[in-house]
Amino acid sequence: MKEILSSDTITNVDLRIKYLERVTEFSKEPDLLRVLAESYLMKGEYYKAIRVAETLSNYKNKEIEAIMLIYRIKKTSFFALKEDEERRAVLSDIRKTLYTLANKSEDIEILKFVYREGISMNLPGVSLYAAQKIAKKTGDSNWVEKVVELAVSMGEYSVALPFIDILGEESKKGALLKYRTLLETENYGEALGVLTKLLQKYPDLRDKYINDILWLSVKVKRDVGFLLLSLIEEARGEKRKALIKLAVNYALGRKNVNLAKRIIKKYATAYVEDIEFTSFMVKSALATGDSAFAGNIAEKVAKKMGLLNG
Repeated sequence: MKEILSSDTITNVDLRIKYLERVTEFSKEPDLLRVLAESYLMKGEYYKAIRVAETLSNYKNKEIEAIMLIYRIKKTSFFALKEDEERRAVLSDIRKTLYTLANKSEDIEILKFVYREGISMNLPGVSLYAAQKIAKKTGDSNWVEKVVELAVSMGEYSVALPFIDILGEESKKGALLKYRTLLETENYGEALGVLTKLLQKYPDLRDKYINDILWLSVKVKRDVGFLLLSLIEEARGEKRKALIKLAVNYALGRKNVNLAKRIIKKYATAYVEDIEFTSFMVKSALATGDSAFAGNIAEKVAKKMGLLNG
């Protein structure tokens, strides 16, 4: 009878429930309780299903199985509900159940299950908790990265920082995560140092983060003119033009007239065929406040353009 009740032999759910209710009055065997809970779940009788599943959790070595079953029941009921208030209440229970599952289990596969379910149910705190346990138990860099990414996205920087130290700055991803965390925690000096090293090591990131470099340098009162000049030397075409203009604006904004003059003098006649660029350079020369310098630049530009002889 136990085998029949535990199998799919009885396809009529109402009949199976009737038999199981009767049998479990006398025999509280875990397998029968599980089938009864699952049968209630199939009928949409969620309260009865949870009550039986909670009874199952009292048995030795069945607690995790019972919590998994309770989670499945609550998740099914959540999606069956229409009212937002009821859904919020069930979601709160789901959060508690997943936390309990992650807290009581040391099994990596179950912790991964909790992590995935936390993501799918939009419960990032649950996923973060599970990911931390996995990362600590395995030392897997992929899970360390997941912890940092989640923690940073949630603003949990105190959680992120120890794991960032584990990642180090050797990998591009590790350095970017450390930079983002330092930036969000307003450690601007350290953030600038990490980002400067990162751009030197990974030139492909320069276009994306050059404005961050300039903004941070202003915040910490550090001159990064040398970096801009080196970037200009390495760049070509439109990218070089854009960097020249950026460097001039940066120098003028920092009131570093000598740097501005140096850049203008070197590149004012580099692209005379580009009227917009050349006009920018002449106007920038005037913005230095040195009329003699501005006049000299204007004259050189005019000669290069063929507007003056000699």
